[in-house]
Amino acid sequence: MAYVHRTTIGADGRSFVEGPYVVADQHGIQVWISNAKDQGQTSRNQAQLAEAAKGKEPGLNLIFPGIWLLNLGLRLKNFIAFVPVNNQTTRYYLRVYHRIRNPLIAKIFEFFIRVSNRVIINQDKLVVLAQTPPNSVDAHGDKLIGADRAISQFRRIHARMLNRNDPVANAIEGESE
Repeated sequence: MAYVHRTTIGADGRSFVEGPYVVADQHGIQVWISNAKDQGQTSRNQAQLAEAAKGKEPGLNLIFPGIWLLNLGLRLKNFIAFVPVNNQTTRYYLRVYHRIRNPLIAKIFEFFIRVSNRVIINQDKLVVLAQTPPNSVDAHGDKLIGADRAISQFRRIHARMLNRNDPVANAIEGESE
């Protein structure tokens, strides 16, 4: 996040990437993220991260086939639906949910959230458009690290779905990785 969004949501210097802790099942992938400012601390292992995640909402829920629920706080959530238009184009629909009761403050907040989300989505778009090859599900040159745990889970599930040509629910039924 700090590399793609260093001028927006990654600007607070959270360069110590711990985990993430990831759970995948037939419904999707849940990700608990605990990034912090790097102060020379040691990383917790997956068992410790799992224990820390107990009872907490994940920061990201990927609900198959293309829904993201971002839990940005107790009172702020982003819901994003990724809808394929054709083989080359995907449209996204983003909705923000908050609990600001004062209508004037809510309108001001919503304006700034709209502007912020446009900037963040454009930063994401630059990364997506720079990926090669554009028509391939393979990313042979990628060097994934521990911080990419959710990406590797998604790619494994996606590869199984392509190989087995099954619907999402059948492709990973009963699995938890």
